[in-house]
Amino acid sequence: YEGWAREIARQIQDMRKEAGYKFMEKVVAQWHSDDEEIKKAINEWSGFIAHNSLLKEFSQRSHSEPKNFDIQKEFALETGRQLWLGLKK
Repeated sequence: YEGWAREIARQIQDMRKEAGYKFMEKVVAQWHSDDEEIKKAINEWSGFIAHNSLLKEFSQRSHSEPKNFDIQKEFALETGRQLWLGLKK
């Protein structure tokens, strides 16, 4: 799971740059995945991901919540294992 955590932190850093956030600015991130292994990994490594990505909050998003984010992205951590991320100030 550590490899996934590092990849998620890297993706968040790329999204922060793309959104034009300041270097030390803390932001809010939400995530969603239907994959049980990804959910387990994120729950286990969420502190590491938040610390390494300068997040003030890193939470799981439910489908009913509105998607009002500055930037969002869905990608495969591995073949067939999708993860959605959204960032906002």
